[in-house]
Amino acid sequence: MAPPPRAADLPFPRVAYGLEKIPPLIRMIAYRFQRSLLSAYLRQRRDGLFAVLILISIGFLSACQSRSVAKNESAYAAKAALLVKAPERSTVTTKPESIVLSTQHDKIHFDSALIPNPKAESITTQVGSRLRSSFDVKIEGTDTLWVRKASTSTAISSLFEEAIILGKLRAFLKSATATAPDTSVSFHNGQATVTLPSTINSGTASVLIAKMLSLEGMNVVRAVFSKEPIS
Repeated sequence: MAPPPRAADLPFPRVAYGLEKIPPLIRMIAYRFQRSLLSAYLRQRRDGLFAVLILISIGFLSACQSRSVAKNESAYAAKAALLVKAPERSTVTTKPESIVLSTQHDKIHFDSALIPNPKAESITTQVGSRLRSSFDVKIEGTDTLWVRKASTSTAISSLFEEAIILGKLRAFLKSATATAPDTSVSFHNGQATVTLPSTINSGTASVLIAKMLSLEGMNVVRAVFSKEPIS
């Protein structure tokens, strides 16, 4: 029978002191198990180190990308702020030409207000236009206006009746013109001649003539708009 193998001939290290009594087969199994555990530990440690390196690389790339995005956003915000502020600068500046043009326009408008309008209607035309709807109107020139009732009476008034009508006409004239020095009125045979200033209001003159024609025995009013005071 062959002698048992020596410890130096076994495929694992020498047996430690005090373990000589353990059978070689068990020692060999224990050694291989220990080697397998060591290789698994080394492999796991290597895989963990590789995973840590991958995580560090991913974190570094993410940080670089975040920094680039933040830089781009800050640059975009600065451009947007410049675009927003640009119109405000343009509205503040004013051109000297616009000021000159506006001044010239105001001067032209002021000068045109001083020039009299050659197409302005005369006082006779204005009063005639107001009375035309109720009476027969005839205009003679720029200072004389004839206003007649649509239906006239042919009866001749006495001197006493004419005096009464004349007093009423003078009262109408005094209330309308406030005793202007260049006014007068006369009456004879149903016709009254009234002299009025050319500066009288057309509405006041129209009301005065209509009140005169409302009197009984009054047929025609001849209104003369005088520019000179009555002597």
